Amino acid sequence: ELTALYWAWKNSDADIIGLVHYRRYFSLNHKKGLNNVLNSKQLDDLFKNNQIVLPKKRNYYIQTNYSHYVHAHHAEAINKARELMSPTYQTSYDKIMKRTDQHLFNMLIMTRQQLDEYADWMFDILFKLEKEIDTSTYDQYEKRVFGFVGERLLDIFLDANNKKYVEVPFVFEEKQNWFKKGGNFLIRMIAGGKDDK
Repeated sequence: ELTALYWAWKNSDADIIGLVHYRRYFSLNHKKGLNNVLNSKQLDDLFKNNQIVLPKKRNYYIQTNYSHYVHAHHAEAINKARELMSPTYQTSYDKIMKRTDQHLFNMLIMTRQQLDEYADWMFDILFKLEKEIDTSTYDQYEKRVFGFVGERLLDIFLDANNKKYVEVPFVFEEKQNWFKKGGNFLIRMIAGGKDDK
């Protein structure tokens, strides 16, 4: 997702730029099917009073954003990302990581001005992070580390800059095995994070 966002940021002259997935879409009525995807008329209405559109937050309830990350991924990258931030952003990092909800999936729609500001800050952190961590021992899934960290940077940016936004429901077009998903979640919590093994 971030590769596509970077390309759009550097190459598109659009006034509004957004990112969704091949399987996750914004939908005002929260119904599956391409007929229910957020359309241009709905988007125009949203942007009459907003400059940033985000998916509804995911709430973990029983764990913080930080514990959720380190139970699923190597802690090194998210910890190092904090070190690469200015004190203002570190304050927001600490605040966001203690919360139990966050905007995920690298889904967003922003005006050009807002995207320029966000992308300039986020990609600067990620390019520096790429030089700071060694991913040679990471498995294929964990080599997506910069996408995982990028997801967590959005709320930090919003908080540090007091950005206003509107949330829109999103739909996951594929079937999900919630029993398997829940089981994997519990296993990660009991077994500890990647760095604990």
